[in-house]
Amino acid sequence: MTQEISFISAGEDEKEAISFLLKFVEEKFLELGSSPQNKINLRCNDAAQANELDQKLWDDLNEIFLAHKISNDAEMPSCPVEISYPGIKIKNIQNLRAFIREVID
Repeated sequence: MTQEISFISAGEDEKEAISFLLKFVEEKFLELGSSPQNKINLRCNDAAQANELDQKLWDDLNEIFLAHKISNDAEMPSCPVEISYPGIKIKNIQNLRAFIREVID
């Protein structure tokens, strides 16, 4: 089975790309609803970028509250939007399988 992959131009630099991403995630969240099986995983290049995106989601979304967390934050419950980056350790195989399904979907 072949899966189609689409790419979207998100701007000329990282600042424009993050601005685009915030709007895109907000629209997708509203489109998908807050059902537990509907999750959005934002994959960053590294921990610094993940932390920056985390802060932007708190500071820059004015229209809605978008529950989110960085995936390795074990103290936070599961959220509709999770931010990940290479090197995040997954505690058990069920979490790993769920994480892979989120990435594929």
